[in-house]
Amino acid sequence: MINEVKSFLDNFFQAEIDARNAAMKPDIEDANNKVDKLHSFVTQELQNSFGVIKSSTPLPDFIYKKFENSFISQARHLYKISEYKNPTYGSLYFSYVSNYNPPSTVFILFQCFVVGRVDGQYKIIMTALVDKDSNPPTWSVTGDEKEFSFDSPGELIKVERYLEPKDDSYSMEIYKKDV
Repeated sequence: MINEVKSFLDNFFQAEIDARNAAMKPDIEDANNKVDKLHSFVTQELQNSFGVIKSSTPLPDFIYKKFENSFISQARHLYKISEYKNPTYGSLYFSYVSNYNPPSTVFILFQCFVVGRVDGQYKIIMTALVDKDSNPPTWSVTGDEKEFSFDSPGELIKVERYLEPKDDSYSMEIYKKDV
């Protein structure tokens, strides 16, 4: 199952790149279609949580001109996925990732996407941003915590690690923990 979630996340990361790049071009229909695709990976509550939204009018031309040679090409880094058994969702997958378009040589944990099945399909049902400036670091959660808490999602089943977020001590602490 974790391999399915990893594939789901790879597809989400590509949809995020496509939507962000399309938003910087004057073709509103194409941009909105790519935003719809991005939204298909998340619950309705999270649809406007990824920095791109649908638009009915183009941006001013100077904006497009300013960004005409800028584009996002690097998918988020996936550091680890932790699988939990949950009474409501069956399985939940806490996926620890970088920010979007990370430098290829910088590895810092930025966010956690919680993936579960909704109506038989994988969806990102919750996100959490890490605030490393607080002492101790805290997580700011967006999404529906009615069925579980970010801090107590259920019984830990398995952890798969892929890439070390080696450029930050707190990131490495989370990476090494079985959470």
